[in-house]
Amino acid sequence: MATTFVIACPECEKQVRATDELVGKKIRCKGCEHVFLVKAPAGPPPLKNAAPEKPKSKGPPPPPPVPSKEAKKEAPPKEEPKPDAPKKPYDDDDDGPKNYGLIAEESDLPRCPFCAKEMSSATAIICMNCGYNTRTRSRPDVQKVHGHTFMDVFVWLLPGIICVIVMLGLITWDLIFCSKVEGWIKETLQESDGSWSAGLNPGFFKTMMTVFVIVCCFFLGRIAYKRLVVNNRPPEKSIEKDDE
Repeated sequence: MATTFVIACPECEKQVRATDELVGKKIRCKGCEHVFLVKAPAGPPPLKNAAPEKPKSKGPPPPPPVPSKEAKKEAPPKEEPKPDAPKKPYDDDDDGPKNYGLIAEESDLPRCPFCAKEMSSATAIICMNCGYNTRTRSRPDVQKVHGHTFMDVFVWLLPGIICVIVMLGLITWDLIFCSKVEGWIKETLQESDGSWSAGLNPGFFKTMMTVFVIVCCFFLGRIAYKRLVVNNRPPEKSIEKDDE
């Protein structure tokens, strides 16, 4: 019977199975197509004084020894395995294993120095929870205030409304004055030759009245703009403790 052994390709080191019949012959590697000579494997030389191996008997194995009666009596009876008892949950005071625990979660967001809550972002200045300002190191006061009624708003806006009405009245008066002033002063300041005494002609009075109206409307307009546009909400009235 031919003996099979394994050799390696000298080119790609791929292992190839060969038999004794191929020793001294050339074969081709299936991996790299390299042709090489098959050499017999180098094995250990047989021992000269080694005893020949005894042929193993092909008969059935001998039966196991039969235990004696005394051995049967001494052997303890086998105990049947008991079913596992139901596991008892551990109480908090027991020393058993804990099925719960706390997991610390780390966050890169800074915390508010006042309420210790996380800020909305790493560059946030005001805490969204308590309103603490980290730049000014102050916190706005929280107060209970009365709700504004229609009458409160109307009284607050009343000075601005009055200023607007006065401005409209001054403009109307200026138009009437410019149209009527010549007849008002004609009998008093106009001489018989048609000239005006001391240069007080109607144009002078019209100019003076128009300048006066413009100056008054300027100051009244500022007051109306601040009250009706810039600051058109009445101030808050805090609720006192006695009112609660």
